[in-house]
Amino acid sequence: MPRRCISPEVSPSRAHRALPWAATFWFVVAAAGQLIFAFYIASLYGGATLRGDLAGWNKVMPHGYVAGDAAGNLRVGLHLLTAAILSLGVGLMFWLVLHRAPVGFDIKTFTGPFLTFLTFGQYLVPLAVLEVYFWAQRSASPNGRLAMAGSLVGLTLAMGVGIAAATMSMWVLRL
Repeated sequence: MPRRCISPEVSPSRAHRALPWAATFWFVVAAAGQLIFAFYIASLYGGATLRGDLAGWNKVMPHGYVAGDAAGNLRVGLHLLTAAILSLGVGLMFWLVLHRAPVGFDIKTFTGPFLTFLTFGQYLVPLAVLEVYFWAQRSASPNGRLAMAGSLVGLTLAMGVGIAAATMSMWVLRL
């Protein structure tokens, strides 16, 4: 009977399939999170607008609607359309779930080093991950491709936890 050795080498075909699979997994989770958030924005703010209850914008956002302030209300409306808070909210919710408390920032003043990191990190971390992903795509190393795929799956799981926490603790409760 032949002896079999377990090699630390990764199958090139497995590594080649793992990277696009991880990217697809990331896309599905990110798209699901954006769809959930879009539904929340449309339901809460769009619903209030359709009912003619612009003061309903104030349910979550104090002074979201101010009678007589057309320019200010337009700016708020544009902000709601772009929903820029999604990237900050998901990262923040992941952090709160991870630590089960507001670590690195003051909950009352909403200031602190973690929020400073999150402000820059919400742009810089995804760009760095994207650069490493592109490097892994071009790499001939199956181990490098598989390592990036595993890292992307881990980051996607963290993003999923943040999306789930934001959905349950911030969005669903307010509808």
